[in-house]
Amino acid sequence: MTEVKCKICNAKIKFDQNNPDTYLYKTESGNAMIGKLFTIRVSHKAESESFHINVVVIDEKGEYRAHKDYYEEMQDREGTSDLWNKFQRHIPLELRIYLNLADNEDKKILISSSESFDKKLSEWDDYLTKLKDENPNNQLITFLAVKWRFILGKGKELIKYTYEPKSWSYPIFLRLQARFSPTPELIMTAKNMNFTTTPLLIQIEAAIAKAEVFLRLSAYELLEELYNDCQNKWRKQSSINVKTGLMLLQGYYGFRLYFLGKINEALELIEPVFNFGQITDNREIISITGNFYAAVCQSSGDLEKALKIFDIVLKVSEEMGDERTHAVVSSNMSVLESKQGLYDQALKRQRALLELPIVQEEFFIRSSLMSIIAETLFIS
Repeated sequence: MTEVKCKICNAKIKFDQNNPDTYLYKTESGNAMIGKLFTIRVSHKAESESFHINVVVIDEKGEYRAHKDYYEEMQDREGTSDLWNKFQRHIPLELRIYLNLADNEDKKILISSSESFDKKLSEWDDYLTKLKDENPNNQLITFLAVKWRFILGKGKELIKYTYEPKSWSYPIFLRLQARFSPTPELIMTAKNMNFTTTPLLIQIEAAIAKAEVFLRLSAYELLEELYNDCQNKWRKQSSINVKTGLMLLQGYYGFRLYFLGKINEALELIEPVFNFGQITDNREIISITGNFYAAVCQSSGDLEKALKIFDIVLKVSEEMGDERTHAVVSSNMSVLESKQGLYDQALKRQRALLELPIVQEEFFIRSSLMSIIAETLFIS
């Protein structure tokens, strides 16, 4: 029997993973790195017309590993879930944490379509973008659409949008600038960005944007100051939503240590973040910190582990349809294969990558790949 506390009201919830009558549903997950895991959805009656839903992750022994999600479901007079409940269950996990910011008007807009909410990842992009275009002045709707496109790897399209400095989506715009058009002035823009009057989750989004800018532009002292400030302000909060943001911040800070040559310290910080991303199935964390983690493992000499990490990130990029990340990660994997003496395997991967449209379109990726191929041919 496993016992967990409800993240909404602290009530104790007990369930037996071997007894389907004690939970709503169970799915299996995990991999060789984190072991076999199970995601269990449990509920308990709260107020007269609501249930508290907790989605938790346990291991084979029934030991609690993490909370993945939690939310409240209301019932109508017939006792069936309403449209908002269905929307909450189906929207991608990475966006669900922001639904707490929705007011009644936001909810009406989000469920206004007669479409099914059982959508593919790309269909959520189309749906949210359509709602954004129809409601251009709605902060939350716009943020959800931009955030999801960002996670899907559509940065080249997003950076063409216009972002007001007070828009909740503005921090994402700064992250895109740091990736595609970094300039020294961006450091001060990020430093001076003030979102203290916005909801906490948006404040954390702004902090993550600052972290990415400071890391990519080597403003390491500012990154350390930011990380310590966020830890002091928010580390005692028990909310999964806050913890998710702080873990991503920890990943950026850990990679800062890598650039400073502190490999072991970097591993100690980045590894738990990557594992947290895997346990909770957070694809943004897996994609970002997976690349950090693999780079640190490579520097420490653990090429086999680095390849395993890259493989996990590669599968996530394929799931998301993120062609750019797929090309970059696969290229990095070929370098490791070459270092292990797997020259034929590396060259096969590299030549296949060379045919991809994204590689043909982006000069930096193509030129980098050509250099890698030349080096592989030389050493083989």
